[in-house]
Amino acid sequence: HGLPDVLEPFAREHSIRTASLVTSYQEARDAIFNGFPVPVCSNQGFAEQRDADGFARAQGSWSHCMCFIGIDDTPKRPALLCMNSWGSQWIGGPKRLSQPEGSFWVDANTANNMLRKNPDSFAISSFVGFPSQNLFDQI
Repeated sequence: HGLPDVLEPFAREHSIRTASLVTSYQEARDAIFNGFPVPVCSNQGFAEQRDADGFARAQGSWSHCMCFIGIDDTPKRPALLCMNSWGSQWIGGPKRLSQPEGSFWVDANTANNMLRKNPDSFAISSFVGFPSQNLFDQI
């Protein structure tokens, strides 16, 4: 139960000092804009093919944790960029806005459903061991 003793020294090197519950698209968008990733714990599954705009259609059920890492707040189709842990080959199809391999866009309504259904997703901030960076210089 809990973290194995052998891993505790490594965990202390990268402790999380602040985590804030995220229960909506707007809260996730604001956290990501400020440089804080949002691991999203959800049962929502997705298609393994992106559409022409880089979105994966919500379908099926996964008991899985992924991470919202980017935002596109355009009025046409507001969305969060979701990074999966299954590697670069699990999903295919077009990408946009320099999204990394293995990622897909999730529309705001689906993100709201994911974040509200089981409120156990948190914005991670004030963590130790990772230097701050200006994300806008990398676009």
